[in-house]
Amino acid sequence: GFMRKGNNNLLIVLVGTVMTVAFLFLAIYVITEEFNHIDKTFGEEVENLARIIKDDENIVDKLKNQDLTLHLDLEQYTEHLPESYYLIVLDETSKVYYTPWLDHPVSGDLGKWMSLDNQYNDIDGIYEGDSFVGRYYVSGSNDSIRAFLPVFKDNEQVGIVCVAVKNSLIQDIKTDKFIKIGVAFGIGLSLSIISLIGLTRRYKSELLGYAPAQIAMLYAENNSVIEQINEGIITVDEKFNITRVNKTLLNMFELKADVVGKPVFETFPHV
Repeated sequence: GFMRKGNNNLLIVLVGTVMTVAFLFLAIYVITEEFNHIDKTFGEEVENLARIIKDDENIVDKLKNQDLTLHLDLEQYTEHLPESYYLIVLDETSKVYYTPWLDHPVSGDLGKWMSLDNQYNDIDGIYEGDSFVGRYYVSGSNDSIRAFLPVFKDNEQVGIVCVAVKNSLIQDIKTDKFIKIGVAFGIGLSLSIISLIGLTRRYKSELLGYAPAQIAMLYAENNSVIEQINEGIITVDEKFNITRVNKTLLNMFELKADVVGKPVFETFPHV
């Protein structure tokens, strides 16, 4: 009884471990895909906002003429920007025309030059007509997802529009998603293990508490004992079909092993 109980527990532990590992890998995959989707969504959003601004002819003209009153025209866009978004507009010499956030390092530096961090970012081509959309890394903790789009006037680049979303907002959304997915997978795993335990106990009870391996071992032992007996042994089912005969019986009546499955009265008509 102790051995059967130990084997039962071992089976539950092994299957539970496999299920836990499978759930863990699946959860990691889902969370990774969800995080990538969040980054992609924010990237598309800041790119669309930047594209709208860079296509405004009035803004393009003022940027071309290096008109510092450009920030007044940009307020119609910035006042509708969601929280944690910000806008930067530079001319082709990196002179600042708009930085609305008070906590931004260049806030208030209207008309001054802004140094972009290209040490960790592949943005060298933004003054050569290339665009950049993706995560923008800085030396501190102010990472963000940014879209740098070139502004052209008469086929000449006159500046850059940058729309960014702060990493704090992105991390808050990712944390919320992580918690929800983790809770969902945790509940699913718990229910699966509970079901496993219940099914295992029911399965065991239907097999008189024996595991399949134990039943196979008992069957082999039973066969060995029957074959070693020097007397003929035959077993039949409820329909009187032969289910087993030992070698002694086969030799005694000069029968073949194919009698198994046949009606006993056909093989032994005088019984």
